[in-house]
Amino acid sequence: MRFRDASNTIVSELRFTGGESSYKIFDSVAGFDTGVGFTDDGFKVKLELENKTGGYALSVGASTFAGRTLGSSANEIASVVVYNFTAGNFSQRDIYFNNFEISSIPEPSSMAVGLLLTASSGGIALRRRFSKASQPKSA
Repeated sequence: MRFRDASNTIVSELRFTGGESSYKIFDSVAGFDTGVGFTDDGFKVKLELENKTGGYALSVGASTFAGRTLGSSANEIASVVVYNFTAGNFSQRDIYFNNFEISSIPEPSSMAVGLLLTASSGGIALRRRFSKASQPKSA
C-alpha cells in the first residue's frame, strides 16, 4: 500500500515481500521492520496525520507506529495506491477490502484533499464482483 503526495512521490509505503517474515514501512526511514507477520486473515491499516509537518502514525493490525515522518518533505497525502506485485496469478493472492475510508482533519486546506481522496477511493471499491444472483431484484 503506497501513499503519495501531490507530485506523485511515494511518501509512505507498507509492504510485505515474499520470503521475509514481516511487513515493513518505507518513509523517511527505509525498511522499518514492523514485526507484524504475514497473515491470510487480513488486518486493519490506518494512517493518521499527526501534524502539518509530515508527522504521522501508522496502525497495522493491533500495532501502532507513532512519530513517523512522511518521506520527501511531504506534509499531506494526495493519493493511495494498493497493489499486488509478483505475488502470483491466483485469487488467494489478491487484496480485498471490507471497509475503505479516508478522512481529513477539518481544516479548509485539507478538507478539499480529503474529499478528493474519498471520491477517488470509490474506484477501488467498485472492483467488487457481484453475480446476478446476489444483486437485489428491482420491483
